[in-house]
Amino acid sequence: MSRRILVTGSASGIGAALVAQLSDAGDTVIGLDRRDADIVCDLASAVQIAEAIATIDGPLDGLALVAGLPGTAEPEAIFAVNTNAPRLLATGLAAKLHGSAGIVAVSSVTAARCPLDDAAKDALLAAPHADLSHQAAIADGKTAYEYSKAL
Repeated sequence: MSRRILVTGSASGIGAALVAQLSDAGDTVIGLDRRDADIVCDLASAVQIAEAIATIDGPLDGLALVAGLPGTAEPEAIFAVNTNAPRLLATGLAAKLHGSAGIVAVSSVTAARCPLDDAAKDALLAAPHADLSHQAAIADGKTAYEYSKAL
């Protein structure tokens, strides 16, 4: 039976490899990326994410949150793409997920470098999406990447 799966970061890297593997297995894949995808969307933009969600008809059998920015990007962009976008997509697509659907979020071993305890992580996750980098008081991409992967 063919599954219907949304993959973010589908245009390159791990996302593109996952799209190829799922397609080869007979699954229907909806690619979402900022270029060269079924749905073109800048995951740093909550507005574009909402628009992308509106274009996706359910049901989905899976959601693979693969897209991410590296530590060389600006902290605000890192938190937007690596932390906020997966939360917005999972929340926004929840009603369109089949009852037995799965959500996979790709992270990194770098998350282990984040010095925050669980209470501090919870406090950051409770912050408004737009304020995450400011709440964390992070000025460099490397630290923002570590935090974003731990959250």
